[in-house]
Amino acid sequence: MSSQPSLPIDAHLEEALGKLKVNGQLVLEAEPGAGKTTRFPLALLDAKLTDGLIIVVQPRRIAARMVAHYLAETLGEPVGETIGYQVRFEKRLGPKTRVLFMTEGMLLRRMQGDPELKGVGAVIVDEFHERSLALDVMVALLGQLAQRRPEKIWLVVMSATMDGKKVATYLGGAEHISVPGRVFPVEMNHLDVPSKNPLEQQVRVAVAKALSENPDGHVLVFLPGVAEIRRARKACEKFHRPGQVELFDLHGSLSLKVQRQALAKTNCRKVIFSTNIAETSLTIDGVRAVVDSGLVRESRFHQQRGTSSLVMCNISQASAIQRSGRAGRTQEGTCYRLYTRQGYGRFSAYDTPEILRADLAEPILMLENMGLVIEEMSFLDKPSDLAVSQARELLRRLSALEPDGLSELGKKMLRLPLHPRLSRLVLAAQDKQVPAQGCLLAALLAERDIRLNRDEPLDTGDSDLLALRDLFNEIEKAGFSERSMRQAKLNVLSVQRVRQARDQLLRTLGSK
Repeated sequence: MSSQPSLPIDAHLEEALGKLKVNGQLVLEAEPGAGKTTRFPLALLDAKLTDGLIIVVQPRRIAARMVAHYLAETLGEPVGETIGYQVRFEKRLGPKTRVLFMTEGMLLRRMQGDPELKGVGAVIVDEFHERSLALDVMVALLGQLAQRRPEKIWLVVMSATMDGKKVATYLGGAEHISVPGRVFPVEMNHLDVPSKNPLEQQVRVAVAKALSENPDGHVLVFLPGVAEIRRARKACEKFHRPGQVELFDLHGSLSLKVQRQALAKTNCRKVIFSTNIAETSLTIDGVRAVVDSGLVRESRFHQQRGTSSLVMCNISQASAIQRSGRAGRTQEGTCYRLYTRQGYGRFSAYDTPEILRADLAEPILMLENMGLVIEEMSFLDKPSDLAVSQARELLRRLSALEPDGLSELGKKMLRLPLHPRLSRLVLAAQDKQVPAQGCLLAALLAERDIRLNRDEPLDTGDSDLLALRDLFNEIEKAGFSERSMRQAKLNVLSVQRVRQARDQLLRTLGSK
């Protein structure tokens, strides 16, 4: 094993493991920079509390892959031996794997076929503060499993910004430990008055200040989405000086190779334009300055319309603290906030859990298949009665639910890794003997837009979706050559993921 620098959590690992042994459940609250993600899974492995598989749940695919690669390197092994990972479309594991990183969606699908998680000795839920719908459902199921399974399963819930005591009480009296992080002072610079300039112009001014006022170190820019990253990077091209200052994007739709380039150590300064993926999931060494737009895109369910959409909104104060803390990991830093102090004061204290703002049709269908009723489940935050009733009504309209429970069609829908609406689309296409078309349309709707610039208007005709289908079909006829995709101004990785999703759905249907 390669030598590792000391981290704050190292002095608390023995105490944390001791608390875990008390009743098998632990809430580990660790400030940014403490080292919980990289240290605790190996500490649990070394403690030999279980001979079973240790699953570490990471809410983001990029984090699951990156941390698995990093820990495998510390053991002097290739990923896929002692340390492995499993995310959608990709897995690296084998018979020797003892610690497996995976997303909450993958674990939930595993629990569909194996509710008792046979062979699993421990589950570590990391970054629980993100509170996705799948995370809340998964933790509720794991809490139940820990109470009923004869064979011991150790459960650890970790986060940097959560109400640890509330979570411990929710789990029925889990042990709780709070570990300080290692954060150096960060100077906060706010706007005096809100800016009326476009966001990319505000970023350009802030990046110029960050580079000039900080003599060394990298600059990390937080933006709400890929479109804003593209515009901000274009506005900052004048700062690019080969070998001195390099510009990088960082978001979930990039390839693993490109993501690792953005995170790799280098002798030159970097300006990294990132979504909130770098807020807590990933550590970027050498960041001295953070530029925080104060914005994020969240999925919101509109109860009156019965549909979900991505909405740009302000981050929470907890997220703002997380973002600024990225500038103080290794030495003193500076955070340039593109909002006023008064604006920060109007931010909510914490992020709104997705279970309070999301469409509940998918978890209801999954729970019904497991013989569970969502109204009788205990969640950290209870969803509204209206959201539950609307989701049930949708599932009845999709013919997934019958008066006595899940229908046969509902069971078929569950086999597909899609929202029930899209599952129903695929099955209807199969009934009409055009499964490939249904799978492609569902994949285009489920995955990221395949265009490089989503702001450019489509030659839509009757439908944006059909126009995207036609673009995809043209590229398929060209053999998916990267040259053809670039000429058509398509995102190569997004096209590949749509292709993977379509082919996966076809295999699930038994049509390919």
